Amino acid sequence: MKTFVSAQNEYNLLTRDAESDIIPAAHAMGLGFLPWFPLHNGLLTGKFTKDGGPKNSRIMQTRQHLHADAPWDAMDKFSKFCDERRITMLEATIGWLLTVPGMSSVIAGATTVVQVRENADAAVSWSPTTREFAQIANLFPLKP
Repeated sequence: MKTFVSAQNEYNLLTRDAESDIIPAAHAMGLGFLPWFPLHNGLLTGKFTKDGGPKNSRIMQTRQHLHADAPWDAMDKFSKFCDERRITMLEATIGWLLTVPGMSSVIAGATTVVQVRENADAAVSWSPTTREFAQIANLFPLKP
């Protein structure tokens, strides 16, 4: 009988370290990979700008450092990329993640039924071309 086995490490557009070792190792061993923190606590949903975000959000209430430390130049370019394609940042983020080789699925946290629906819809609404995948990756390069 075969069992399900996967790795779940922090992985999102802002934290791509797992690409260097964890994802290739999991793939080589036939393991799945599930990203933890795929939306960076909501920062990659499009609900935030460098000027702030929803006052009742976890980021604005208890994790302000995530907002303060965000690469806003790259985030602004990502927002423009999404606007040019008439997609949301949530759709682009989840679409990009699901295109990463070795990715099993994306399970994004949600605090409302609406967010659950938005996340599920985003998983099937847009997939990047190879070129678009690279463009997004280039906006958020791997850190040395």
